[in-house]
Parts: sequence; structure tokens; C-alpha cells
Amino acid sequence: MTVKGANLFERPREHSLTEEFPYWEIHEGVMFLEDGRCEVGVELLLKPTLLLPQGDLEGLLFMVRSILRNGVPQGTRARLIVEAAPAPEAEVEAYREACSPTHPVARAIGEERYRHWRGLWERGEVMTRRFFLTVAYGRKRPRRLPFGKAELAERLKEGARIRESIRMIAKGRGVEVREMDSQEVFGLAYRYLNPGLRLSGVPQYRPTWQRYPRKAVERIPGLRPPTLRTQLLRSEVDNSRRDALYVGGRWISMFTLYTIPDETYTEMGDVLALAGGGEFYLVVDFYHEPYERALKALKARARRFYAASANTETYVDPNILVGQRETEGAIVHISQTGDHVYRVGVALVLIEREREVLERRASQVVGRLSEIPGNPFRQLKNGLFEPWKSRAPFSGGMSDEVVSLLEYNAADLVPLTGAWRGHERAVVLFHSRFRSLVRFDPFTPTTPNWNGIIAGGSGSGKTFFTQYVLADLLRRDEVDVVILDRGRNYEALVEAFGGAFIDIRPGGETAVNMFDLEEGE
Repeated sequence: MTVKGANLFERPREHSLTEEFPYWEIHEGVMFLEDGRCEVGVELLLKPTLLLPQGDLEGLLFMVRSILRNGVPQGTRARLIVEAAPAPEAEVEAYREACSPTHPVARAIGEERYRHWRGLWERGEVMTRRFFLTVAYGRKRPRRLPFGKAELAERLKEGARIRESIRMIAKGRGVEVREMDSQEVFGLAYRYLNPGLRLSGVPQYRPTWQRYPRKAVERIPGLRPPTLRTQLLRSEVDNSRRDALYVGGRWISMFTLYTIPDETYTEMGDVLALAGGGEFYLVVDFYHEPYERALKALKARARRFYAASANTETYVDPNILVGQRETEGAIVHISQTGDHVYRVGVALVLIEREREVLERRASQVVGRLSEIPGNPFRQLKNGLFEPWKSRAPFSGGMSDEVVSLLEYNAADLVPLTGAWRGHERAVVLFHSRFRSLVRFDPFTPTTPNWNGIIAGGSGSGKTFFTQYVLADLLRRDEVDVVILDRGRNYEALVEAFGGAFIDIRPGGETAVNMFDLEEGE
């Protein structure tokens, strides 16, 4: 009996993306997958940590550990997604809309600075950064088996419990959590799968309902309502190249964690988030191993190491001795602290319009990731489609390369720092290290007082910064500025706005005497 092998050259070179992804339906903020599992998500509104005391920073780390242990049920996978993407046009337009100056100089300065920010936005150099946490739960079931009313209600209730648990834990440390509704769930998946369509906006999600009889749909296919997958998958994917992936007009490259780092530290996740540079997705998977099963597996591993090292008649590989000590140390740590074990996968997905730019950026990322002890990251070179697909939001997938870490090590891979967005009114704009725009309003009513000090060394730019802020502040017609300066550093600014100079010095037209004098003296 012989079996004829399939010829590789006869296989079709084109395939439908709708058959590759498991998306089925979104209901009340819960993504239902084709195999019966579900996934829910929340958005984390992280704050800047630059000025936080060390105690508060450690408190954020304890919050992450508590979410991993108590917010993510055992036997489920949590996925942290850091999305760095081009900012919407409204971020730049807010600067123009903040003020309507009547002074010609203020108007000219505002228009020139608006053109500057607009140019940065058009070149894709104005970014936003958002943090999402999703949890996949539920067991697989026969394909396309419908849910009963009670079972559906139970799945929705379980998703609500997971989101509420995460929200309450984060609230204890002052981190705001927003539950994602159906449109936000759809939007996150849509932006990941269609990077070239991001700036055109996310379309409104339309639930799939059969509005016409089946026979009518079979005769007129145009009557068929769009499925979730056809709404999400709007871009073509070119997987013909070995070292890059082309998705909807964008080139994609990936870096993954392939081995355990030599050590972890508190702000290690922020290093990963900053390594991406421009447009990217940082995807960190945490599979929560059941506690008893993980401890049992470690003990079985320790027994195997012990049996291999107990034979004194032959040479014992040093790797066995090292493995035995590390395994026993992990068991002792778990027994003492109650820490759980997680299978962790990390992927950094880089996105660029031009392939040459992507290659240069990938070289820079290699240098930035070398800051991680042990250099445990590598760039994927072959077959990027499957790794890219498995990291898609709300797809229920799991990283193909994972390492087992204890709870306190796994928590170090979570970024703790968010970009400061500033105030509501964009009187002044700044470009942050996250490449995002920061709105600054010196006299916003949300601040407790309007006093401020600008501190810095000689030649560090204190005067330049002050003039930059004043030039924008003077776009508001109701603002009056009084400057007391020993030199004439602000002369150009004052002359440009038609101000007046008052020379205060002994023997001059105006003098200030600190002593009390009688009237007329």
C-alpha cells in the first residue's frame, strides 16, 4: 500500500485570512472564540513614575503580582499588550483650538508651531501609548456548538468577575482601570490586524445577525451579513519573504524572549517598552500554572536531577548539579512565600512603512534589548506569520516560545510607567521621550496652586524654556506678563510683543529702596 505525497509546488499560494483566526462573536465586551473559549480585557491607565518614591514604585510591583495571582484564575492565560501607535489628528488640532489670539505676533508664533507639530504628526513621529490586559478563560468545546442561555450568562458573569477583580486590585494602588466594551475590544483587534488603516479610524462593529431567510441568502450572496472575521480582517498579508512580514502596507519584524534572563529587576518592563522606539506592540503572555501541579512538577524534576547526580561511579554533568540547586531553591522559595509559577512569553512587534527603515530600527532595538541581563531576546527570521497571528489581541493564542518564571520574576516584565498626557487644555505642547504630546496649561484650575520654580544648572536652558512657555501663553489675550530679570535675556520676546522695559537700578530713572523712608524723602 502506497500513499502519494502532495507536491509542494501544487499547493495554493493564496489563502483566506478568515480561516486562520478563531474570532467568532463579541457580546457585552466578551470575545467568543470558535473553540468555545472567551477572552475579556481592561485598559490600564498607568501614570508617570519618575518622581515616585521607591516605596510607591514597589507598591506598583506588588499590585502586578497580586493581579497575576488573584486576578488571573489558575489555568488561564493573561496577556499584557502595550500599543504604541500614531496619535489621532485631534492630538495636534487641540493646540490650534486652545487659543484664538488677536495679537499678530502671537498668532504667527501659534501658526508656525502648529505647522511644526502637524509636520511631526504627518511623518508619524507623534505617538500614543496605551496598556491593555486581557484574560482568556473557559474550556474548549466542540466546534461551533452554540451556547445555551444559562451557559452564556455564566460565561458573561465569569468575565465580569475577572474584570472587577483586576479593577479592585489596581484601585488599591491608585491605578485607574477601564473595562473594555464590545467596540473597544473590536478596535484593539482591528488596529493590530490592519496597521495601515489605523489613521482612517476604526469602523463601528456590527453584530452578526441573520436578517434574511437562508434560501434568499444562498440565491443573493450580497444579503449575507458580515461576520466578525470579515469585519476585522481588512488587510492583505504577504508571507512570501523569509525575514519580514508585509501586512496591509506595513512591514513587520519581531523579537521574542527565547531563554530565561540572568536576573530581573523592578523596571525591566519599562526597558522593554522603551526599546520599541516608534510604532510597535509589546505582547507579554502569562500562563498561570495551577499551584499544586506546578509544585508537583518541580519536585519530580528535582528527583530526576538527584537520581542523575547520585551515581558516583561515573562523571556527573555540572549542568545537572546546577539544575538540581536551582530547582531545589525554587521549591524552597515557593514553600516559604507561596509564590506561583507562570509560563511567560514576550514578543516585541515592530511596524514601519519602509523596509529599509525597519531594518535600521531593528538594529537599534538589538542594542537596547542588550540591557536585559543575559541578552535573552532574538530577532525572528523565518516564518513570521504564525508568531504574529498567535499574538493577535483576543485571539486566545499563546506565545510559541515560553519560559517558566516565579511570580516575582514574572512581575518584573510588566511596564509600570505610563506617558503623562498633561492637562486638558493644550496651551503649550511638548514632545516626551515616549514620542507623545504633553499638554501644559500653567493656569489650569485642576492644580492646587499656580506657583512654580524652574531649576537647572548654568546653560541648561532655563531661559529658553521660560520664553518658549511665555510665547504660547501670550496667545491668550487675557494674559499679562511681568518679568524681573537682572540682564536683558528677555529683550527679544518683550520687543516682539510690544512690551515696555523699566530699568531699575541705583541712579537710574527708577530705583527701589529697601529701607523705610518718610513721605517726600
